[in-house]
Amino acid sequence: MECPHPPLPPKAVQAGGVGLSAASTAIPHSTPTLVGFRICDFVPILRAHKTQSAIYMNNKIPAGYAVAAMWFILQVLLLGSCQNQPSDTQTAQTGVVEKKTENYANGKTSRTYRRVDGKIEGPMVDYYPDGKLKAERNFVGGQQVGKTILYYPDGQVKEVQYYENGLKNGGDTMFYANGKPQFAVTFKDDKKNGYLRKWLENDSLIYEAKFELDSLREVNGRPVGQQ
Repeated sequence: MECPHPPLPPKAVQAGGVGLSAASTAIPHSTPTLVGFRICDFVPILRAHKTQSAIYMNNKIPAGYAVAAMWFILQVLLLGSCQNQPSDTQTAQTGVVEKKTENYANGKTSRTYRRVDGKIEGPMVDYYPDGKLKAERNFVGGQQVGKTILYYPDGQVKEVQYYENGLKNGGDTMFYANGKPQFAVTFKDDKKNGYLRKWLENDSLIYEAKFELDSLREVNGRPVGQQ
């Protein structure tokens, strides 16, 4: 029986990782290994040893018997270890990986992402019904993290947000279709914390307020209660 893949180097086998980039992450081949080698890589070695004369080990048991026993066990394992059957659900060293696709009523893709052991992991990408990019998000352990970008149908950036551990942390900025800022606010653990500002399309500032963990402290430069 020949191995369908070249032998791995004699070092620890590493599982694939994740991250937000819209690019997909390859899932590594999950063939069982022994000290960095797949089981099927030992078959030629065992075949050569099987025909050798018995050599007595320290405990006086013929080495040929030990090799024969190993040969029987490995033959059973080899029935599955040298096969690679593609599937939407694969077992990686990081867990069970499921590739997910959600569709509109017309069958067009609306969202793609993946789950590892039931939790969303890596990039989540949303699409408009015509297939154009709508949003890019990133997850780690089921929680939204990093930079999120929402797009207008023409590809212009509509909003940029930042997350930590599933909560908004940092700036959240919305833009007009012409690219000019419309709204900006800063969050801390999902609560407005800092200045909130709104502009007209001609860049005129029309509103400014200051928050402290969702509590309004100041409006247009004046403390609350003194407007």
